[in-house]
Amino acid sequence: MRPEALPNVIDESAEFAAMRTLPNTLLVTCTPPGQNGVGAIILDDLIRLFPSDRLTVAVVDNSATAATDVRHGIRVEHFGRRYRLSGGARFGRVGRALATPIVSSLQRAATSANLVALRSLLAQGQFDRIWLVLSSPWIIDLAAELMDEGVPVVALVWDDVEHNLNYFGASSGTRRRLRAGFDAVMKRAHRIAVIGESMRDEYRARYGRDSVIVRHGLAPALPISYAGSGDLVRIGFAGSVTARSAFDLLLSTLDDMHWRVAARDIELCVMGGRFDLWSRVPRRILCLGWRDVADTVAELSRCTFNYLPQPFESDWTNFASLSFPSKTTTYLAAGAPLLIHAPPHASLPRFVADHPIAHTVDRLDATLLRGAIEDLATDANLRARLCEAGRIALEQVFSPDTFRRSFLEFIDA
Repeated sequence: MRPEALPNVIDESAEFAAMRTLPNTLLVTCTPPGQNGVGAIILDDLIRLFPSDRLTVAVVDNSATAATDVRHGIRVEHFGRRYRLSGGARFGRVGRALATPIVSSLQRAATSANLVALRSLLAQGQFDRIWLVLSSPWIIDLAAELMDEGVPVVALVWDDVEHNLNYFGASSGTRRRLRAGFDAVMKRAHRIAVIGESMRDEYRARYGRDSVIVRHGLAPALPISYAGSGDLVRIGFAGSVTARSAFDLLLSTLDDMHWRVAARDIELCVMGGRFDLWSRVPRRILCLGWRDVADTVAELSRCTFNYLPQPFESDWTNFASLSFPSKTTTYLAAGAPLLIHAPPHASLPRFVADHPIAHTVDRLDATLLRGAIEDLATDANLRARLCEAGRIALEQVFSPDTFRRSFLEFIDA
C-alpha cells in the first residue's frame, strides 16, 4: 500500500469527524515531512490527518535557509540558524575547554534567532497547540523556551535525549543544559508521545508521566504469503545499518556457510541509501538502493525471511533499549517471516515476548545465528506461524487505525 492511499483509509473511519476539529497546531521539527527517511514518512502521514487550515509546519534545520513551501496543502516554513554542538576538538581537552564559551554563545544566538522566527509564526495564527518533535539538540533547546509561550505543548519522542547527545557529539556543557531542558519538557508538556513500550515505562518511572505510543501504521500491501520453495533462499534487509556488529556477523556467518543452506543458494537483498559491503570472498548480494515504502514492502514480501537487527554496541545501549525500530511496521506489512537479532535488553525482544512475530537471536553468536537461518530456510511450519503472528500484530498494534487513534489521543483531539 502506497502512503498516498492512507487518507482513503482514514476518511472512512469513525474518527474522521474528530480530525475536522483538530486543534490549530504549529509543528516544530528538524525533519521535513516527505519520503526521505522513516521519520519524514511518519510525519508525512501524520500531517495529512489535518485539514490544511489547522496545521503549520516549522522546519528548524541546522543549516536551512529561509523558505516557504506547501505539502499536502499545508504551509511549511523552513528556517534555521547554525547551531554548533562542540568545538576545539583538534586541540584536545584544552582546546575544547577554551572553545566552550564560544560554542555556548553561538548556541544561544542560534536559539534566539529561531525563537524570533517561531514567535512570529505564533503571532500570525491562533494556535491551540505547539507540537514538538524532540529529535535533535537544537529542537530540545527551543522546546525548553517554548514551554512559556502560553500555548499548550505536546512532545513526540523517537529517541531518548542521551542517544541524541551521543549521536550529535554534543560538548559536556551542552549535554548538561540539554538534559535539563529535556527533563523540563517531559515534566511540563501537556501530552507526551513515545515510540514504544520500553520508552513509555522508562518515562513513567523517570518523570511520573504517562505517555501515548504513536507508531507508524500500515495495511498489508499484498496478500500475506511467504517464499518457502524454489532454488533460492532470499533474505531481506531494509533501512540504515545502525546495528553494525549484528549486520557484520550476518555477513560473516553467510560467508562461513558459503552462501548456501539445505542445498540452496542464499541471496541477501538490501534496500537503503548506503551500504559498506567489503568482501574478500564471493557473495550473493542484491542491492536495490533507496525504495519508497510501497516498493520496499513489495520486495520484502518476496523474501524467504527478513532480517531486523538492533545494536549490540555498549554505546548504543540506550538507543536499543528505549527506541523501537519504525521499520518493524514495514517488515510486518510485507507478510514474510522475520528474524530479529537483538540483545536481551533491546525493545524488540521484549515486544516479541508478548507478540511472537519473529524467530529471535539475542547474542552475537555465529552458531546461534546460523541455526536460526537454517531453521527459517527449512521449517515451513515455523515460517507459517511467524507469518500468522505478524498478521495479527499488524492488525492489532501496527494498523493505520491504531496509528491514527493514538495520534488523536496525543494531540488531544
